[in-house]
Amino acid sequence: KLCCGSRGIGDLVPTRAAQRIVDNPPGEQGNPTLTQPIPINWSYHVDRRPKLLIDHDNLPPYLLKPEIVDLIDYVHDSRDRFLLEVLWHTGASISEVLALKASSFIFDPDNSYVVLKRIKRGSPKRKEKDKRRLPINDVKFINTVKRYTKTNRIRTNHRFFDFNRSTANRKISKWVT
Repeated sequence: KLCCGSRGIGDLVPTRAAQRIVDNPPGEQGNPTLTQPIPINWSYHVDRRPKLLIDHDNLPPYLLKPEIVDLIDYVHDSRDRFLLEVLWHTGASISEVLALKASSFIFDPDNSYVVLKRIKRGSPKRKEKDKRRLPINDVKFINTVKRYTKTNRIRTNHRFFDFNRSTANRKISKWVT
């Protein structure tokens, strides 16, 4: 069973969204001032989750950030670990992640992103609608993708993962139980 915060990742999450707290003194206009990260009491959210899942039967089971970090640490196979990292950092569906190729990642010092192929979205009339760009701002994740690609000698037009969605779902189910 995964334990919340066992790695000591702390109770602070320095996400961009959490840091965008506007502090504009009266009469001043301009960019919002970034503040300190907002403290998050992970234990509270872990304790509260069972009640939320009962009270809101349409809410799917979910993991919190400390549990995701523990899960990624738990998986030792580099390919499986990379799968979890890509899922976590992109928020993409399993099908979108399994369709990724090395060429899906665009690394630019000012604007790195991943191009995700939309799966089962009907039949769009233009090819641009088949894809969506997701910015990547996490330097550690960018380096992880580059290192994984180089270490495993992934060719530009080859997929990262050579298994299907049901295999991936089976692996993930095994890891979280």
